[in-house]
Amino acid sequence: MLVSDNKGMVYGGHLLDYNIINTNCELVINELDDYVFNRIYNNITGYQELDIKKTSKC
Repeated sequence: MLVSDNKGMVYGGHLLDYNIINTNCELVINELDDYVFNRIYNNITGYQELDIKKTSKC
């Protein structure tokens, strides 16, 4: 598991057995008005993966 702060410092660790996360968990804590978050099917993984695009309204 990785978590970063507002300065880009990344902290990591491991989840214990029997957690509810299967492969990935993307969690957005801050609202970003100039970005769009979507899910796009990935043929390689077989999962709906997070896709982040910057909008042109900034």
